[in-house]
Amino acid sequence: MSLKGGFDCFVGVDISKDKFDACGITGEEVKLFQFSAAMDRKGFEKLKGHLAAVSISSVLIGMESTASYHVNLVHMAGIFTKSILKLLQQYPSAFTLRDANLGQLSQMLIADSYGHKREAFAAELIKAAHLSIGSKSPAKDMILKQKIALLRHLEDALQEITGMLIEMSRKLMEEEINLMISLKGIGEKAAANFLIEMGGDINQFDRSGKIIAMAGLDPAVYQSGKHDGKGRITKRGNRHLRKIIWLMTTKVIQYTDVFSVYYLKRRKEGLPYKMAVLATAHKLIRVIYAMLTQRKTFCPQVNS
Repeated sequence: MSLKGGFDCFVGVDISKDKFDACGITGEEVKLFQFSAAMDRKGFEKLKGHLAAVSISSVLIGMESTASYHVNLVHMAGIFTKSILKLLQQYPSAFTLRDANLGQLSQMLIADSYGHKREAFAAELIKAAHLSIGSKSPAKDMILKQKIALLRHLEDALQEITGMLIEMSRKLMEEEINLMISLKGIGEKAAANFLIEMGGDINQFDRSGKIIAMAGLDPAVYQSGKHDGKGRITKRGNRHLRKIIWLMTTKVIQYTDVFSVYYLKRRKEGLPYKMAVLATAHKLIRVIYAMLTQRKTFCPQVNS
């Protein structure tokens, strides 16, 4: 049985003073990740890395928190959508939300996320605001509105700069970008970022394994007495390239049968989530390397 609501992913987070537990599943109830982490920057970055694998507008996140321990986690993980920021800027507290117009409030919510249920969700927000026991603070309301205004301004500026850089990259690497976006799940932004981070010229690598090593996605070799083996990935090299490869991998697993079948095959073989995604990332880089060096678009029959 599939979960309802139009979301691609569901994440539950249980937060306490010193640690939090997180679990993510798909709409088909396939587990994506599950872990416990400390309530510190390292733990927050771990959650943020998992959330980067899905579109934040298509994920439903539920939190159970003791006191206000969730505040720093929410801020660090960056799980505010534009609609939520807009809503908070207009209604920064439960007291201001109580008098909100239902129609105006529902229009602030993302249509793709809530669909016809937006008005019902808005009604629930107003109801919750009436039941809130939070204290009233006009000064804090003003500070929150100012900070959100600044954040939205910076996000708009970042989007404009990113768009300009992508356009510049497209003019320089138009053919390579078009080849990469022929693979469903990879968009122009991801393709441009990948090409920029790996140096722009695929011919500088004589094999795909060197791109994997450049990103630090190759397994580390360790020695213990007479035993040689391979452990976790090295994480040496370009962390930005490593992040974009991971993001592209999770997307092609979602949208391209060749990679979703391969990922599920590795899971059935006993690999945990991260190792199965890593194995799929290696396959993705081999496919992209072949596409770029042979100047051919993605073909499931050839690149399987």
